[in-house]
Amino acid sequence: MIIFHRSWCPHCQVLRERFAASSSIFEASLDFVMVNLHDEDDATMPDDKRFAPDGIYVPRVLFLDSEGNLMDVKNEAKYDQKYNYPMESELLKAMYEARRRAYAADDEVCNPLADL
Repeated sequence: MIIFHRSWCPHCQVLRERFAASSSIFEASLDFVMVNLHDEDDATMPDDKRFAPDGIYVPRVLFLDSEGNLMDVKNEAKYDQKYNYPMESELLKAMYEARRRAYAADDEVCNPLADL
């Protein structure tokens, strides 16, 4: 889970406050390796297009699989920015979905006979 944000961004500040105040987000975050990318200058942010699938904006939360590939987990609410989660419930839903997919992928790797 990668979180892109800026200290001066009011939406980022709200996300940070929700993260800090939510016991549900805290509990869900225990299943993730989290990378917090906080910077003031766009020039120092990663320029790899994998980290900006629908544009460069903040806050942006991406979920990567164990190989570092972007998971197709995004906010299904009707926002233009699919990796922005303004509501706690939206972020939790995405975290649960990413966790479900990660565990499903692990089960397939660990148990190739699971579908038999």
